[in-house]
Amino acid sequence: MIHEIIKKSIPEYTCKLPISKKEIKIRPLLVKEEKFITQINELSESLSDKLYSLTQLVNSCCENKIDSMKISMFDFQYLLVDIRKRSITEETKMKIQCPYTEEPVVVTINFNELLANANAGKKTKQVKINDTTLLKLRAPNVNDVLSIGGNISTDDDIMNLIAQVLTDLETEHKSIDLKAEPINEKLQIIESLPRTTYTELKEFVLTSFFILNLNYQTSDSIERTVKVSDFANFLRFYSDTLT
Repeated sequence: MIHEIIKKSIPEYTCKLPISKKEIKIRPLLVKEEKFITQINELSESLSDKLYSLTQLVNSCCENKIDSMKISMFDFQYLLVDIRKRSITEETKMKIQCPYTEEPVVVTINFNELLANANAGKKTKQVKINDTTLLKLRAPNVNDVLSIGGNISTDDDIMNLIAQVLTDLETEHKSIDLKAEPINEKLQIIESLPRTTYTELKEFVLTSFFILNLNYQTSDSIERTVKVSDFANFLRFYSDTLT
């Protein structure tokens, strides 16, 4: 009974996911989520383990019971930022090293602005191979990133992630469903593509993540921006804002 009284006092918010357009009911972080935060900050944990801990954190904070493994990476990261904003503060400061001057600088992060200015990109894409053939793919979800170990730092990582999200190959005569095809088969398709086609696929996948634009001023009075576009650095940023 006491538990129910406390539960009713916890605020509930609605987060509309930019890509799926689904409305998610969320609540702030509670003490029971501390174990996930500890796992995220544990240096010995792999990137994939930390990502999995984040999915457990999100699932725990969502009242309408979602499977965060199936959410697109952009929506997932957006949801993480919103949960953090609702749980701690709407603005924070953090120290980073400027990549241009190599000096330590303090960045002010307004989470309302961060979410409002987020560029969601597209849910799916079609890429022409030639006049009669095209490839279809979808934005990567959390499970796709986990399946390649959580890291997207090499060409092999990117190629494997693209293979995970290929959905269809269409010609003027037939449509081939690629979703159930083995990854090795899809990698062979990718390796056979023209470089320009592969560049389109790569650009779509890499811009399907939540991009942080951190603005600050260096000692030379120049206004600068550092872009955080890969998930590994997003995770470092996110874990720093939880403390």
